[in-house]
Amino acid sequence: MFDLEGAVSAVVAFLVYCNIIDGEFVFDDRRAIVHNDDVITSQISSSSWWRLFGNDFWGTSLSNAGSHQSYRPITVLSFRVNYLLFGLDASKFHLINILLHCVVTYVFCCVTTRVCAFDRKRKLVSGLLFAVHPIHTEAVAGLVGRADILATLFFLLSLACYERQVRTDDERTKPRRKPPVVEAANNNSSSNFMTASVNQTTCRRRRKPGRKRKTQQQPNKCEQNKKRLITKGKINDITTSTSQVTILSSSSSSKTNNRLQVHCDMRRWFEMRKNPLISTSAAAESSSHSETSSICSCSSEESVDNNAIRKRNFVHDCGRMTMMMKSVAAGSDERSDEGGGGRECGDNRIKRPPLFSLGSSSSSSNCHWLLSAYAFAVLSLLSKEQGFCTLFVCFAYDLFAHSRLGLRGVINALIGKDDGKKSSSLRLLRQRTLATIGFSLIIVTIRLSLSSLIASFSAQPLHFTPSFSAFDNPAAAHPIAKSRWLTFNYLAARHFSLLLLPHPLCYDWSMGSIPLIHDFSDPRNILTLAFLALLAAALVKVVASLLRKDVEAKKEQVLMIYEDGNDNDDEHDEKCFIEFQKSTTDLRTNDRLPNFDSNLCVSAAILILSFLPATNLFFYVGFVIAERILYMTSVGSCILATDMLFTLKQHHLQMKRYLTCSFWILLLLVFVLFSNQTWTRNRDWKNEFELYKSGVSINPAKSWASLGNIFKIRGRFDEAESAYTEALRHEAGMPDIYYNLGLLHYEQKRYQDAERCYRKALLCRPHMALGHLNLGVLLAGQGRNEEAKEAYLNATALSGVVTRDPSSHAHARISAHYNIGNLLSNENLYEEAIRHYNTAIQLTHVWSRYDFTHKIYNMLGQAHHLMGNRGKSEMAFKSSLELNSTHSITYLMYGKLLSDQMLYEKAEQLFARAKHLDPENPLVYLHHSDDLMQRGHEDQALMLLERAATISGGKQNYEVNLQAATSFRRSKKFKKAEHFYRNCIRIDALNPTAHSHLGALLHLVGRLKEAEQSYQKALKLSSGKQPLAEENLRKLWKQMKSSSKTSSVKDGEGG
Repeated sequence: MFDLEGAVSAVVAFLVYCNIIDGEFVFDDRRAIVHNDDVITSQISSSSWWRLFGNDFWGTSLSNAGSHQSYRPITVLSFRVNYLLFGLDASKFHLINILLHCVVTYVFCCVTTRVCAFDRKRKLVSGLLFAVHPIHTEAVAGLVGRADILATLFFLLSLACYERQVRTDDERTKPRRKPPVVEAANNNSSSNFMTASVNQTTCRRRRKPGRKRKTQQQPNKCEQNKKRLITKGKINDITTSTSQVTILSSSSSSKTNNRLQVHCDMRRWFEMRKNPLISTSAAAESSSHSETSSICSCSSEESVDNNAIRKRNFVHDCGRMTMMMKSVAAGSDERSDEGGGGRECGDNRIKRPPLFSLGSSSSSSNCHWLLSAYAFAVLSLLSKEQGFCTLFVCFAYDLFAHSRLGLRGVINALIGKDDGKKSSSLRLLRQRTLATIGFSLIIVTIRLSLSSLIASFSAQPLHFTPSFSAFDNPAAAHPIAKSRWLTFNYLAARHFSLLLLPHPLCYDWSMGSIPLIHDFSDPRNILTLAFLALLAAALVKVVASLLRKDVEAKKEQVLMIYEDGNDNDDEHDEKCFIEFQKSTTDLRTNDRLPNFDSNLCVSAAILILSFLPATNLFFYVGFVIAERILYMTSVGSCILATDMLFTLKQHHLQMKRYLTCSFWILLLLVFVLFSNQTWTRNRDWKNEFELYKSGVSINPAKSWASLGNIFKIRGRFDEAESAYTEALRHEAGMPDIYYNLGLLHYEQKRYQDAERCYRKALLCRPHMALGHLNLGVLLAGQGRNEEAKEAYLNATALSGVVTRDPSSHAHARISAHYNIGNLLSNENLYEEAIRHYNTAIQLTHVWSRYDFTHKIYNMLGQAHHLMGNRGKSEMAFKSSLELNSTHSITYLMYGKLLSDQMLYEKAEQLFARAKHLDPENPLVYLHHSDDLMQRGHEDQALMLLERAATISGGKQNYEVNLQAATSFRRSKKFKKAEHFYRNCIRIDALNPTAHSHLGALLHLVGRLKEAEQSYQKALKLSSGKQPLAEENLRKLWKQMKSSSKTSSVKDGEGG
């Protein structure tokens, strides 16, 4: 059925979050989606789909030492479907998150109606509160929060299905009733009314020997009082009779008639206390053989001498009536049990319906709602770890909220002690709850042992407990237990305070955002004590209500055995009537009306159980405060807050209209404030710059470091350096900040500062593979090859057991092996180089998303080529082309190999393929030119060189022009050579090599003065460190002197 309040709440939720649709991937979204192999993959094979069920939320295998053990395959599967449908479009991901939040809001409203018996006002208030609560911003606006949304959605669906199963079981055990018999109206009544006769089951009371039954009847005022009460209850007319009660009604239900009968009998009791002449009489017997359960009415007997007996008879009838009404309200068939307690019931008995049984043949038709609840509970657990509480909450709802059993009643129901009543409803309850708790323990056990199961299949060592750094959860790493205990309790209180007052909010509460508590005198302990006091008060309230239910159940048994008691005990009679009066109140609470104690049990179960994994009680978590984990917890808080507000309103504001208006105005103000805060907070989650800027006041170290990364990407190096420096001022031991600052200095060519930052980062975190790798790249660029090899070897030696990001760690190790191989190849140590290349290739088989595997095969093929292993070289090049068939350099190197084998035709095909794939790459023409030059095709080679020099640019342009000039000079095409040398000087005027080569060319063609200037320029730029230019300059001066002497001699001879 369509739920209007739920639809309104869902629409409001969409309107509040619609401004985040155009948001970007921020914070953890990149690692969970953009850089996750389980989400971003081009493979459509079944193996790629099944692989995500063996990895954690971040794409790391659960058996890996660096895994966070966060197993959420349903959430990852939703990301993958999202990617396959819309690609990496962040707006589509955000739209799906918002729609899922709207669905959760709608389902939440429906659940509050069924589980909490909320009326339309309460349902609307709780739905709107859930829809706009600012604590949900991180879960909805942050894409990784989809795990919390899905877990909560399946949790609510499981609870709804479980409630439906409970209601179905109640309907199966409820006695079947025939509709009221419609009779003709009395002559004195109006013709527009109809009479409905209340059928009564023959229910006699055993009389003791010697006790005679009075037959004389005395009219009483009860029927008039009943007429007045029924008139107030909108029942049209009433006709009385000495043998039966006939009610004229148009649409009143049997439950309403039963309650009016109770009030009538209560009125009769007080009339009897005032006038001893009014007494009770036996109820008229009915000959009906229906299967219905009805109420024995009471009539009066005239007896002045036996007043106590008459009063006791009435109390018995009231007690019997109350018990039968409870049986009707609870849907049980206890009246059909065989006699006991001195009662003789009629022969018409209620046929017991078939009971629910997991092993029965009809179980699939009887328990499909229960199986659906179990299925949704499993999906909730596979969406996020908090889903473990789903069936435990259903268990609590069934026992304490729906059945409203006390502690003793719960124990009796679970162990099968029915107090001799043989109740089918209790048997159904026991089977249902035991199956639920058993299934919960099974799925939780499987989830906890999942890592060991996957490790056994993958033959890898088991690392069950994830490892987190001290910056993720500082309290967990603190050595003093007192500080840990005080801090963890404060963090729990801080989490729940955000449900009540969601301010301030931050994307990340790690590092030093919340200082540790070391002493009891810390003023923050006041919040902890207040939280513990409220928690204790709630638990006391829950336990008190359970104990009260036990007392009520005990008094109920007293009423049932009253007839075997002392007949002359008037005090006992009055006690029984008090119990009868309380029982009528309990009957009213059994209707579909909100009950604060029951809703308190449900909301407390949701609040406590859903937050339990984040308490650090059983295992340490990788965060200090996480707002998104409160998404499911807020379900309980919204139910509890709404029920408390309306309960206070009913108790204190129902007679004061102006206070009622103030109540609704206050609620409206809360909704407006929450909506405004959510709308504003969404803007912070639109992009990373705004998000990190919003967290500067709470987590300055993490925020400034992240802002520094953004500034560096945007090319604002000065601002990036200032941001990194500010982050280090707040947290001096952060290795990631030192590493990023080192990258910044390297891009600025401040190599000494970069080396200093790399070494500080490695000092803080020695197992940082990326730090060792980039330090090796820096040292190799400076010609310090031995130090570079040492840095690379340090990176390859790391096992990755305690790494935070196994993927980047593995990629760093692969790159380190590749770089070592290149250094060894340059030193002609090909065998060692091939060993490192092969190791790198083996690592790529484990971490398939390494984008440069084809380059490793290229260098491996070249090493085999230089060693003369042409067969292995050809296999390596073919493997490279299988991985990447569009890499032009592979075709060039493979073509060079075939050219050396004199397979010129195939080589030319590969060269042509390379030029077709990358026509603007000067290296393609350069390599082809070298091959042609070696084969003697000088003219074609020079044309390709000229083409390469024309299209080249940047630093590569200098190298290509220098090689072209050298080739033209060797071919004695000096004008072309001079042209390219001058291009080199134009590209890099401060390079002494270009001036030295130009001087040599000019010296060769006899332009000595220009050559002298070029040599002197080269020596000046190199500070005299150009021995070749210096030697050529001496030769030039010597030649100039000899040429001047020769010219002077010739002049003399001529004279």
